[in-house]
Amino acid sequence: PHETLEVSSIGTLNALTAARDMRIKRFVYASSCAVYGESPVLPKEESMLPAPYSPYGAAMLIAEDLARVFYTTYRIETVCLRLFNVYGPRELAEDEDSGLVTRFIAALLQGKPPQIFGDGKQSRDFIHVSDVVEAFRLACTAPKAEGEVFNIASGSRVSVTGLLAVFNQLLDLEVTGELQDARPADVRHSLAETIKAQEVLGFRPRVGLHEGLVKTMLWYRRALGKSVKIP
Repeated sequence: PHETLEVSSIGTLNALTAARDMRIKRFVYASSCAVYGESPVLPKEESMLPAPYSPYGAAMLIAEDLARVFYTTYRIETVCLRLFNVYGPRELAEDEDSGLVTRFIAALLQGKPPQIFGDGKQSRDFIHVSDVVEAFRLACTAPKAEGEVFNIASGSRVSVTGLLAVFNQLLDLEVTGELQDARPADVRHSLAETIKAQEVLGFRPRVGLHEGLVKTMLWYRRALGKSVKIP
């Protein structure tokens, strides 16, 4: 865990220093909703006091602080985007840190029950990668965004078992998950308030969960060469 903190901090510092030396006008950083930690308050607003619950979340918060310091000291226009649960094509399914959607799809396309860590009642705010790309595009030029942090999310949530139910509906299956021990420092619920991103960046997610899951499954079906029928 301490290596995560060290590598992330040094990497961000090096990138910010290079941006300063090259006189880059704006620096957009991919942060994470993990900075909020396990606060029971929902939805998560940018004005909330961050309280990371894991080394990863702490690393993201340190990087945000570095960005803020470079903004106040060197006047580099830094913008931090707190990404919630991003999903979409091209994520490596075999990666231990791969997202929930990717892991579910990989299991279903291989005819295996998806693994669920914990009781499955924990909830997440999922956002399709294409919407995240659009958020980054807007953050590069939006006036009055400099020195700020923004939640980038759909603004809605679904439980882990609820997500599996959506997959079952889309694929006309009746698959149940395989329950595993809960992961350490796993946040129970996550939901974003996105008003600030709407007002300042002009960001509004366009890909709903059902549409995004279908697009993602179609890509993985082609990539894995499976014959699961996807509408």
